[in-house]
Amino acid sequence: MRTTFAAFAALILIACGTLAAAESLELSISPDGRMHLAGAAGEVCSFSPVASDAQWKFSSSTAVGAPGPDAPLRFALKVGKAVIDGEAQAHDSGGAATVQWTFSAAQETPFNCLAIASDFSLAAVSGGSWEIDGTRGVFPQVFGETQLVSVEGRALTITQADGATFKLAFPTPTLVMLQDNRRWGGQTFSMRIGKGLGKLAANQPYAIDLVLTVPGGLRCRRDLPVLLAADADWVPLKTELDIVPGSALDLSGLGLTSGPCGAHGRVIATPDGHFAFADEPDKPQRFYGVNLCFSAQYLPKDQADQLLDRLVRLGYNTVRIHHYEFALTKPEWQPGFAWDAEKIDQLDYLMAGCAKRGIWLTTDMYVSRPVPGKQLGLSGEKPDADRFKLLVPVYEPAFQDWATFTRKFLGRVNPYTGKRVAEDPTLAWISLINEGPNTGDAVKGIPEWKVAWNRWLAARYPTREALAAAVGDLAAGEDAATGSVAFPDKIKGDAQRARLCQVFLADTERTMVERMRKLLREELKCQALLTDINCCGPTPVPMQEARTAFDYVDDHFYVDHPGFLENQWHLPSRCPNTNPLREGAPGGTSSASLRLWGKPFTVSEFDYSGPGRFRGVGGILTGALASLQDWDAVWRFAYAHKAESLFTPAPIDYFNLVNDPLNQAADRAAVLLYLRRDLATAPHRLAVALPSAALRDPPTGLSIGGTQGFAWTTRIGCSVLGSGQQPPTAAIIVPLAAAADRAAVATLLRDQHLLTDVADGVIRSETGEIIIATKQGMLTIDTPRTAGGYADVGQTIASPTAGVRIDGFTSGATVFVSSLSMSPIRSAPRLLVTHLTDLQNTGISYAESARQTLLAWGGLPHLVHDGGATVHIALADPAGYQVWALATSGRRLEQVSTTTGPDGLSFTVCVRGADGARMLYEVVRP
Repeated sequence: MRTTFAAFAALILIACGTLAAAESLELSISPDGRMHLAGAAGEVCSFSPVASDAQWKFSSSTAVGAPGPDAPLRFALKVGKAVIDGEAQAHDSGGAATVQWTFSAAQETPFNCLAIASDFSLAAVSGGSWEIDGTRGVFPQVFGETQLVSVEGRALTITQADGATFKLAFPTPTLVMLQDNRRWGGQTFSMRIGKGLGKLAANQPYAIDLVLTVPGGLRCRRDLPVLLAADADWVPLKTELDIVPGSALDLSGLGLTSGPCGAHGRVIATPDGHFAFADEPDKPQRFYGVNLCFSAQYLPKDQADQLLDRLVRLGYNTVRIHHYEFALTKPEWQPGFAWDAEKIDQLDYLMAGCAKRGIWLTTDMYVSRPVPGKQLGLSGEKPDADRFKLLVPVYEPAFQDWATFTRKFLGRVNPYTGKRVAEDPTLAWISLINEGPNTGDAVKGIPEWKVAWNRWLAARYPTREALAAAVGDLAAGEDAATGSVAFPDKIKGDAQRARLCQVFLADTERTMVERMRKLLREELKCQALLTDINCCGPTPVPMQEARTAFDYVDDHFYVDHPGFLENQWHLPSRCPNTNPLREGAPGGTSSASLRLWGKPFTVSEFDYSGPGRFRGVGGILTGALASLQDWDAVWRFAYAHKAESLFTPAPIDYFNLVNDPLNQAADRAAVLLYLRRDLATAPHRLAVALPSAALRDPPTGLSIGGTQGFAWTTRIGCSVLGSGQQPPTAAIIVPLAAAADRAAVATLLRDQHLLTDVADGVIRSETGEIIIATKQGMLTIDTPRTAGGYADVGQTIASPTAGVRIDGFTSGATVFVSSLSMSPIRSAPRLLVTHLTDLQNTGISYAESARQTLLAWGGLPHLVHDGGATVHIALADPAGYQVWALATSGRRLEQVSTTTGPDGLSFTVCVRGADGARMLYEVVRP
């Protein structure tokens, strides 16, 4: 796991929502100088002070001091080692807002950008328009140029896709830049107002002034920090970790696991691109589980058994052993290969316990093991995981260090199984290097990569004429034979040199993987399935050919991943904390576009991260997307990072499921929709046709992003033609020229009668079981065994197939009903009802009411946001059922009153109970 481009963008910008045509809005001013434009439906847009250094490393603002009620808000921006000081103020001005940001520095400070920035989601503005001083342009539905406009002006009008507008007026001409972020796989347009490349002179302030106007008028207010405590809105929760056997939360009776691993042969990849057991090759298998990290996988035997029994009751049938290398040495985090026998024994026992219970394993051959330069023959270098990952493909001592670890780890015999780890079928999948960064500009900082780049060029282009034609802008002093051909300015760019470099990166990746495969298969006799390049979203398209050498394709995705404002993995941090449904639930859709037809597809890390307000919808969204796409394995990041948190409740944090009762409850929707196959797979498939020749000599504008937006409609993926791959039978073929064109892909879907209701912002899967209403920020899932979704106050979730209706919301919430047998909801003898509002820590602190900037985590008890809804279930004999509120362990707390009528069984789910907060309910026929 690392901070991705998308996560870093979230650090700076929050994507616009939908602006009602004549709605009165509020502009709230945060202590850090950001300003949030919001209406009744939530945030419309935010304006953030930003700065970037010469390498385009962006900094977002942090608050400085505690201002008085009328004093300007003070903030700071880091640019390299320099600090830019800022002030922000705003006030009402006849239904508009007059706003000023002022920047100053004690010393001359160069920058690539010093501006006020905002993002607009594709859903909000694609098809809309912009106008600057009478010059008009559009926000294109189809990606064309990265930069839409960059010009000085006095007035900017943004018109969204639905016709709603807002206007910015500048007292003096001000630079306005609009940019299409689909070039890098984003699903937004950016606006920056201020200065481009330049310098801020010492002690000479620079001001950005504007007047913001919306049709319905607006008012300004000073935002204040938020500190949460038990009160009329927040109810304490008594958190219990272990699942009561036989309770409504015990999913072990659904047959989702069956031990021991290997009883039907090892996991194989089938020719049609799924996992199966070797002895049952015609029976596709799915896997859903969690990551264990750091000390959470080094446990005494009794605790290991307790944990694994809990995971089976939670419904998981796989575990990812992750960030495990740190503890192999004694003391921990030491370089070298002298391993701690006690820790190896604990890991072996855990792995054997998984094998016995039918919990299949995946791991990585490199994650974060410390490898100093001295260990590689490079003096003066401290251990750096990303640098080591970069060295392995191009520096032989690093490759051999990777190979030494791999031999030692896989070559040992586990005394609890009697098998060499390399040959144990329980270890079903191996990622060769976790999140290898060798797909972009990071390689430019490694001298060994420049040597490899020039060596590759010299071998491919033996004459200067051929080299010049290939590079396109070869300078007189550049010569591959002398190692002087430079990398492109932006490797993921579209210049000819950049496109050539992308081919080089793909070639280098493929060569490395072939060497690693040979070691694993021939020397170690390891038959685990192999993958690499799980880098959180789109990589340069030529890397798709490198992926054809993998046994399966893997990726990672996050929603509300934190961005860190001062120091990595230290507070303060920031995340968008906005309703993802209003943006079309992008979540794993970028990952979906990377799938190669004919190969299994997995997501070994995903999370809707804490403390995000909308993480409760993440489980049902992920289970629905994985099911619709027919993915083959999914692992949530992470169950736990610390052994001590496994058995004692702890406050929520960014990722640890064991600390977060809300995400634990949400995850059951993913288990049931996906692993139990409650939600149907889309019958059709889109296949982007990628000719191998085009990936070896990529055309300008090469992209597969045009399919990403349709992952909620039908299955999407790619086929690399000429590499032994063919598109699936009867697939809807997307020609390479149309792969970047969202409108062209939409036309293909309409021709097949698969695309409907686009104009009114409704996304509907071709199965009809998923409906996302982007304007309302609402989700409906309707399957026979699991139904529900997300709704706000005044909205109704109707799932007629399941016979479920949910209304009377007093707070926005995710609510779903699941059968606890293979019977449909209408006739099931036992049901689970889950009601998820929001869950935070006591004493958690945010810089603003939008709760985007986290200042302090707080502690226990957990707090659940109060709210309720009415659930109606069309049961054949509604009077014969009882409803019980449950603890987080499944223990019954109190019986809930019910009524019967035309809707069947009806009852109210309400957070505030007699013994604290409630989120879970059992509906049972005694």
